[in-house]
Amino acid sequence: MSSTSLHWGPSSLLRSWPPARTDIGLRSNEVHIWRASLDEFHEDLRRFEAVLSADERTRASQFRFATDRGRFVIRRALLRELLGHYLDRSAPNIAFSYGRSGKPSMADVDGRPPLDFTVSHSDGLAVYALTSTGPIGVDVERLQTIRDLEAVATRVLGAAELDGLMALPPDERTGGFLARWTCKEALLKATGAGIGQGLTSVYAVPGERVGVLGVGGGELHEASEWQLEQLWPAPGYVGAVAHTCGHARLSLRSLSRAALAGSLS
Repeated sequence: MSSTSLHWGPSSLLRSWPPARTDIGLRSNEVHIWRASLDEFHEDLRRFEAVLSADERTRASQFRFATDRGRFVIRRALLRELLGHYLDRSAPNIAFSYGRSGKPSMADVDGRPPLDFTVSHSDGLAVYALTSTGPIGVDVERLQTIRDLEAVATRVLGAAELDGLMALPPDERTGGFLARWTCKEALLKATGAGIGQGLTSVYAVPGERVGVLGVGGGELHEASEWQLEQLWPAPGYVGAVAHTCGHARLSLRSLSRAALAGSLS
């Protein structure tokens, strides 16, 4: 496999998430990554429903289970609240447009978003990443037992990735697989391709080279200077963020009810 312009960032092991932040200014070459425990905001559910657009409320109504429906409402409302603070706009008045894979972006008068953002969730945890420098993607997964892990991995990993995974001690393979999975998803989300492009089109081994394979070709597709950072946003979760911010400063932030109620500035 030839060399590629995609590589791991200098801070690939991001574990130390601080308590809620009170500053929210986004400087150039910064990536802000927020984590939020969705169930903490359950008391705000009715207020959050009023923040959503009509199409978001329709999507919420299609969830079968109340827990899933509530978490969707909270997740979308928190996104609107965050964007509102960054852009000095009211949360209900933020309008989204959607790419071919469904990735939301800010709809603006000139068609260009003022910042790029990405969202991922797993169970009751949501992760938001924002930057004003370029495209960004994030993914998070809860660590859990995967039945017949090798068979599942065979469907989404390339041969070299699979060999590396199976060389790990058995008790490390689930974490190793989900680390690779989140890196692939984060990169595909950042490019706007989404997982419909195929997880096998991305080669991602934590701590080693990263690449995007040409569809059906096998040659590495040269791209802009993508960087991948592995994340551990909460105990029992693994994630990754992909971005194009060279020498980026990643700022890890925790979103709480108190911060959202008035201390974000």
